[in-house]
Amino acid sequence: MNVERGIIKFFDRTKKFGFVTVLDDDGSPTKLELYLHYNNGFFVRMGDTEPEFRFKTGTVVDGKGVRNVDIPKKGTSIVFLRGKTVLADVEKVEKWAFAANYDSFGYVAPGPTMSPQ
Repeated sequence: MNVERGIIKFFDRTKKFGFVTVLDDDGSPTKLELYLHYNNGFFVRMGDTEPEFRFKTGTVVDGKGVRNVDIPKKGTSIVFLRGKTVLADVEKVEKWAFAANYDSFGYVAPGPTMSPQ
């Protein structure tokens, strides 16, 4: 799993999308920005060897499943997996979670790879 880190640059609460500035391995911002949608957010659970992104079933708000309780705000740190859009073959954030939730399991996702602390 290639977990990366980023900082929310912009997020529209009404349309539930925004952009993330990708961080390099030392935590410095890069020039790369990726599209992010709220519905691609996941809760984080402990996996066998590292935290995993998991959809939390059973939680329903307004008839829809909820993946993240909070709406991301500008400056919020996230961890994510990179993917591509179906139609345009453009890179985007595929799955994401708040970095604080991910890090609470005692692991750090510094860049392309992860290892226990």
